[in-house]
Amino acid sequence: MQDKLLIEIVEPPCPLLIIHWPTGVEFEVQSGGLGCYQMRTEGFSLPLNKGDELMERLMALHPGCARSMTSGEADSIDEILVSFGIPLRVNRTRLRDCYEAWVHVDVVETTGWYLAGLTGKTGILTWQNCD
Repeated sequence: MQDKLLIEIVEPPCPLLIIHWPTGVEFEVQSGGLGCYQMRTEGFSLPLNKGDELMERLMALHPGCARSMTSGEADSIDEILVSFGIPLRVNRTRLRDCYEAWVHVDVVETTGWYLAGLTGKTGILTWQNCD
């Protein structure tokens, strides 16, 4: 068995979506606020470059907390994603595994968006960890 290629994402310039996919490439992201958890997943990444406001709003939601995400925070992320027209929703069954800058998401209806063909897939929404 071959080792997977590891890409460490440090201070991404915009939020990223990592789609779970058997690529042989793992992405490592620091998350969890001051908890500084090193999280990994295999897949491919897509930038969600919607200007500084998207990054700022995500970073303001959960700053410094080294705890799992609450359902209220998940609702806020969903509202932010809808406001930017991004067809992702927080996966409520994985809230215990969601932290600042590491959120399990589902790709929802993607007609007319650049995620076409990925409806129903899962991934990780990540951005700059606040530490």
